[in-house]
Amino acid sequence: MTTTTATIFDLLPFAPTTEQAQFLFEIEEFMESDEDFFMLRGSAGTGKTSIAKAVVDHLTEQQIPCFLSAPTTRAARIIGRKTEREARTLHSRIYLIEPLEDGRVKTSLKVNDDTLPTLYIVDESSMISDRVTDDDKFIASRGLLYNFLHYVKNGNKRSKVLFIGDVYQLPPVGYEAGQTPPALSESYLRGVFGLSGRVVELTDVKRQAEGSSILRSATSLRDAMRFGRSWQIESEHFWGPKGAVDGYLRAFNPRRLDSVVYIAHYHKSLTRFNTDVRQQLGRTDTLAVGDVIVFHQNFVGTDYTAFNGDFGTVVELVSGVERFGGLHFQQVMVELTDERGQLQRVAGKVCLEFTQAEKPELMREQENVLYSEVMRTDKAFRESKYRQNYLNPYLGAMRLRYGYGITSYKAQGSEFDTVLLNTWAREGKTNLNYLYTGVTRARERLICSV
Repeated sequence: MTTTTATIFDLLPFAPTTEQAQFLFEIEEFMESDEDFFMLRGSAGTGKTSIAKAVVDHLTEQQIPCFLSAPTTRAARIIGRKTEREARTLHSRIYLIEPLEDGRVKTSLKVNDDTLPTLYIVDESSMISDRVTDDDKFIASRGLLYNFLHYVKNGNKRSKVLFIGDVYQLPPVGYEAGQTPPALSESYLRGVFGLSGRVVELTDVKRQAEGSSILRSATSLRDAMRFGRSWQIESEHFWGPKGAVDGYLRAFNPRRLDSVVYIAHYHKSLTRFNTDVRQQLGRTDTLAVGDVIVFHQNFVGTDYTAFNGDFGTVVELVSGVERFGGLHFQQVMVELTDERGQLQRVAGKVCLEFTQAEKPELMREQENVLYSEVMRTDKAFRESKYRQNYLNPYLGAMRLRYGYGITSYKAQGSEFDTVLLNTWAREGKTNLNYLYTGVTRARERLICSV
């Protein structure tokens, strides 16, 4: 692999900071070395994306293969737009979705046929987990990080990974607050995978970003986590549930799912907020055409697979509500935008109780009654070897929640013009990772609870 540092510098639209220059010098050494990974860690406003674009542009000029990826569909679209290159989700990059005869879906690794040394660039790497997802529709024996690294090294052995991310955001689901995400932990990649690499951390906020109250707030929160300093969020404010709903509706554009979002730490607050917003929009049934939704489980449609965390819009109510196994279901059509910006549609039954529940789960008794009814009425399922939920349209129904108000975890990897952030914490136990993640989702306006 050959790079010319000066050329990389020439591709930057600004004079780099000392830290940015260090990365650009080191990326040359990295590309020529036998090292496996490079971590570019940096908080909001430190220029990670601009630096990444310069690297991508330079590699393209040098005809060195590189691929852009991100953990979620929205994150892939954002980094693709900012670098003016195609970006894909990690799932679509490395997995084949293979239906099995027993009705389950196997996620098997694609064959990596890269013959040349390739640089894989992964944005929003703080979201990548190395734990196996508990989803009986999908068979995956290893975590996403393991599978991704395995895929990379199954191509050309000299291929490398550039992980880009922010360690001050929330770690992946199931990890402790403040725990370094595995894909951004040098010691983890060395100790668990036996890989070699290096880290550059960007801490200097770009001068042009200093005038942004959103980035000043993010930097204040970051420094509170780094140094134990006091922190301050500069924002507009809303007062109480009604203020949140009114602020949301003023910014809401039904043609743009990234126009506004309400972020809260607790599901109870989200349930009330989503109910109030839908009431103001005149939506009295559980689901209505135009509803903004988010998937809480992977769902394999006929032509497209929607993954946990994908956002969409209900575009058709295919059937009325039916009752089965003590629960209510409705056949709907959902429209989503894939990582390339293309519209996709998936159709299937939706479990309405899951959509309306205070938490994104059914009670165990509800699950048991539903399962018993499927066993009683579905002979093919009853006689199948594995009896996986995917075999039956009721057990395998879409698990959707409203997407007007979401948790900070669901917001990760996304950007919105306006963010309404509920800062309330139980017993005064403020989670700075949560606040930081919420603040940095806002592009233009940040409105916090009083």
